Amino acid sequence: MGSRTFVTASAHEVRAATAAWASFGTAHTNVAICTVTALPGAAVSHGIVNTYSATSTRHCYLRLNGDVGPGTLSLKVGSTVMNPSTNMIPATDGRWYLMGATKAAGTVAVDFFMYDYSTGTWTEFASAGTVANRTAAAIAPCLGAINGGTSITGKIAAGMLLNRALLKAEWRTLINGRWSWYAALGRAAGGSVNRECLIDLTDLGRLYDRAGGENTGNLISAGTQPVVDAGKSPPGW
Repeated sequence: MGSRTFVTASAHEVRAATAAWASFGTAHTNVAICTVTALPGAAVSHGIVNTYSATSTRHCYLRLNGDVGPGTLSLKVGSTVMNPSTNMIPATDGRWYLMGATKAAGTVAVDFFMYDYSTGTWTEFASAGTVANRTAAAIAPCLGAINGGTSITGKIAAGMLLNRALLKAEWRTLINGRWSWYAALGRAAGGSVNRECLIDLTDLGRLYDRAGGENTGNLISAGTQPVVDAGKSPPGW
């Protein structure tokens, strides 16, 4: 197994070829397992796991925000940037992290969470304020780049987009390895949930799409592709 190495200056990106995810909704969770070896400076953000669209109102981008910290975990919902009430800045020594943000439908706060695999430490804060819904319209799942912009500098092993908010008891299960992610992807949820995905870069960039089938084939299709780093996987992958 391995991961993929992203370099900010190279605009590395892994993205689905289609943007036909019209059913991706207004409650959502973005989560990734990654390392960081450099943080963004002012006026720069580094993308982690995102919804790709040319229409800004559809965005929900998990990223590192160079304007705050600099480099705190952050979520952009539509055109609004949401930061945790206390900065959540990863170390740049290449250690593995679980990073995520989750938002329920409506004008609500965002919950941010980060787990350091090296120290076994959780950091969890809500946003300082509330944010309205993104526009529920067609997007494509994307790791790394922010609509062709800058990716993180580090490794990404996996990313997931869920069509619902997670509770703390749920997101804390995601440190338990690949099968805990499969469980989150397949878990039943209320309402019409048609599009959720797990992008597993330890498995040559495979897309697991809840609507399209358990295994919908390799995702690598768009953007400048990050190289495989064999043997660099987080625990449980």
